[in-house]
Amino acid sequence: MHCLKLSGRLRHGPLQQGRSLRILPVPVQPQTHENEASTSGREQHRRVLVRYGQDERVHAMYSAKAAILSVELKTVNSLGLGECRHALQRMGEETLGLNDLEQLRSLLAARKLAAQAKVLRFPLRRSSKHPKATKSYLVIPVDVDDVGFMDFLLDTGSSGVLISAALRDALGVSPAAGAAVRGLDSAGLTVRQRVPLPKLRLGPQELDIREGYVAPLKDLREADVGGVLGLRFLSSFEIEIDPVAGSIAFHPRGHVDSGILDTSGMLALSLKPLKGGLLALTATLNQSAELPAILDLSACYTTINWAAARVAFRGLDASLFTTQVTSSDGALNTVVRKGGIDVVLGNLGHDPELYTPREYSTMLLRDMPSLAALGYNASPAMVVGRDLIGARRTVLCLADGKLYVQP
Repeated sequence: MHCLKLSGRLRHGPLQQGRSLRILPVPVQPQTHENEASTSGREQHRRVLVRYGQDERVHAMYSAKAAILSVELKTVNSLGLGECRHALQRMGEETLGLNDLEQLRSLLAARKLAAQAKVLRFPLRRSSKHPKATKSYLVIPVDVDDVGFMDFLLDTGSSGVLISAALRDALGVSPAAGAAVRGLDSAGLTVRQRVPLPKLRLGPQELDIREGYVAPLKDLREADVGGVLGLRFLSSFEIEIDPVAGSIAFHPRGHVDSGILDTSGMLALSLKPLKGGLLALTATLNQSAELPAILDLSACYTTINWAAARVAFRGLDASLFTTQVTSSDGALNTVVRKGGIDVVLGNLGHDPELYTPREYSTMLLRDMPSLAALGYNASPAMVVGRDLIGARRTVLCLADGKLYVQP
């Protein structure tokens, strides 16, 4: 229920021409009824506001959506004294001298609410794949200064920030401006134009991105794609991808360690940097020796090179495990049939548990120019696509070299 208040100061006499009064809603306290929240519940709400009343973002969220706080309170009301203390200590909160359980629960709910206010959430969207392409990217909206909102693609198989030629033109940058820089893509080594970028924003947050590289986005149909955000951008967040919930969330770094981003029950796999800044898991094929597995969540299918196939098949004829498939562009591809290779992801010496994917059906078998450019021309290597790990909830903590997967 609301009453109305006139904004600004009231003056005697008629309004000046061209001026108007804004009418703002003012919340009115509802009358108390017997079925309202209990006294303890109201006290919890009061303690939250007393503790974090100076945080404008939290206060605004509370005022607009008090139900969010109620949800947070429900999540902590089953916790005991020790559990609340432990959770608060993970968040860096001092609990010495706090022995009142209700007070600890209220404080924990407030801390969780304050942390959730900093999370950027978006619907999970993927780009439409070109018929001749083997990639389909996660898509997020980015606000480009002086241009407007454009879709940007997320790519763990790229190190920096790429922009389309169309965005470069919209920014008024000449094709001859900037420096020519050598780069690496799926076709191997390439040369790209480096250009300065205006302010980019994801939700309300300004991104720490000042330059990008012009590259053809040949795998895509969309004309309104502004570019690609690679590992440098992705490493600045802890990212939760949940296909079941249909959402992607960008958490500030530290949310996993503090328990705000829950990874309980998930397997933690180590990622190691390779030449060019790409990140790789460790994999074995049919109980082979360990080999690098480059993480590329935009790849629809996992790909192994012929050197890896020889290790996996242990000298047996590859035709016993593979078949030939003609793609939409008429090219002949060699694919490993389901069951031909047992894949295990994880480093036996560092990861507490290993991950055995079960969702994939086939793998591509070919020598990739990008792997050759990284020095894996004659040695076993593979590229892990979303067919192995993209069907379940995944958490990327790339700055910490961790990938969490739901077993």
